[in-house]
Amino acid sequence: MGGETVDYRDLLDVNLAKLGTAVETWKQTVKHLETLARDSRDGLKVKSDTARWAGINASVTREFVDKTIKECNDLHSEARSIYNVLSDAYQELTDLQHKAKLLEEQAREHAFAIVPGEHGSVKVMPVMCTADGKEGDTKAKQEMQWYADTLTDLVRH
Repeated sequence: MGGETVDYRDLLDVNLAKLGTAVETWKQTVKHLETLARDSRDGLKVKSDTARWAGINASVTREFVDKTIKECNDLHSEARSIYNVLSDAYQELTDLQHKAKLLEEQAREHAFAIVPGEHGSVKVMPVMCTADGKEGDTKAKQEMQWYADTLTDLVRH
């Protein structure tokens, strides 16, 4: 899929398990960094502020502690942002894949076949040719077009 248009089969066949694992890993990372940031604020900072340091050591050490706490907080914020992006992407892709599979199943029940088209489009065709010029053909064509349009929108999304 590198640089190419995603097609219908790509959406259905992509294995989202690794992305799900990455989401869980980042979730744990966020929790650990939250603990680290909290401990640095509630422990290290409190001890630094109440210490009776004197001279140059006092200002250098307090400045180092403040900088370390800021970096812990920044790391936690960045990790939370990455987790949110990955989690949202995973949820959205999982939902799109699930909807596409359900629509494909419904289309098959109506004796329609789904075929990837060009540029991410989807084509829906009858499994067997039953065109006899009657009113049912118009309804079937409308249904096929609805499935094609709906699935194409999912792929494009």
